[in-house]
Amino acid sequence: ERLAGAPVAVYDEYGERLAGSSEGLPAVLEGFADPERRTDALTILPIRAGRDLLGWLAAGPGARPGAVVRRQALEHGVTVLALELVRERAAAEAERRLRGDLLEELLSVRLTPADAARLARRAARLGYRIRGRVWVLALEPDDAESAHALSGRTARRRLVRALAALLAQRHPGGLVVERAGALVMLVPGEPSLKEVEDVARAAIAAAAHLAAGSSLSCAVSSEPAGPAELHRLSEEARHALQVARRMGRRGTVASYGRLGVERLLLEIEKPERLAAYVDEWLGPLLRHDAAGRGAAPLVETIDALVAETWNLRAAARRLLVHVNTLRYRMERAARISGRSLEDPEVRLGLGLALRAWGLLGTLEEPPEDSPDQSQTSDTYPPRAAGSYAAGRADD
Repeated sequence: ERLAGAPVAVYDEYGERLAGSSEGLPAVLEGFADPERRTDALTILPIRAGRDLLGWLAAGPGARPGAVVRRQALEHGVTVLALELVRERAAAEAERRLRGDLLEELLSVRLTPADAARLARRAARLGYRIRGRVWVLALEPDDAESAHALSGRTARRRLVRALAALLAQRHPGGLVVERAGALVMLVPGEPSLKEVEDVARAAIAAAAHLAAGSSLSCAVSSEPAGPAELHRLSEEARHALQVARRMGRRGTVASYGRLGVERLLLEIEKPERLAAYVDEWLGPLLRHDAAGRGAAPLVETIDALVAETWNLRAAARRLLVHVNTLRYRMERAARISGRSLEDPEVRLGLGLALRAWGLLGTLEEPPEDSPDQSQTSDTYPPRAAGSYAAGRADD
């Protein structure tokens, strides 16, 4: 400041002040994207290492760009700061990767309590402290365009920083972990599910603010748990998000704890078992619809009946058909499936089969050498949310 003859401050690449005087200098630079920008009030120089932008050096009122000594002082300061920021960034990046590797192992691998505690202690020595129980939240883009908007290093860093600030404000001690295709937040303590869902909604809003037009969803685990359970919580969040997308939901908070019978169905480890159940209960109707070419959509009919708890008039309104048309479809479905739709056990079985059908696309694909693979891929098409066309004409 003495050599420049004016207040001086250093800003990061996003324009937020890191250090220096606040006299006459803003907390956040506006319009700083130009390589070099001068105004009547400020002189702003970029801090670069090669082509990489590391930050900005701003001199406040009183700096006269035409004064050679003061101009040289600012340029010398930029050079010194560039060297220092490169050194600090390299050290921080190495430490971040090591921390991330440790937490990635906790999230992605089933561990014994002893192994989980050992990794947690190593992470704590690097500044990532997992004290007791934490919730796991996973923030992911909903589509390729949104993923691309946040794929750049600058955009991703800004989002990580925004999420870290959000956790620091609401749940001090929370962590943000970068994973492939997602950002995971670990929320410590014992907040309620509603409080954690509020954090998830705030995270979605922060991401949307940073990448205008993008769509992201945030999944929430069923409960908080200790380091040994992080893998399970991470899997719960992943499944909750996949179920939400299977139902056509975007920009949403998907909580594993709010899933219904899907939670039980997700416990079935082999997808081919679910596929076999679906084929047993829905297979004849699905094949009828696939080959129908204008025939009454029978699976759509069953889906509407289940959704309306088998209230015929309500289901007919949902389908935009007359109740007599609905009865005709039910008779046809009973004849093709060989089951009585008046039997409560049959109604329960059909309802579960519809849920299982909706989940099949969220589960891991069976191995290529699985004997059931041809059945799961060729016997009937995967369910697509909202694919039924209400009011389709009957034969």
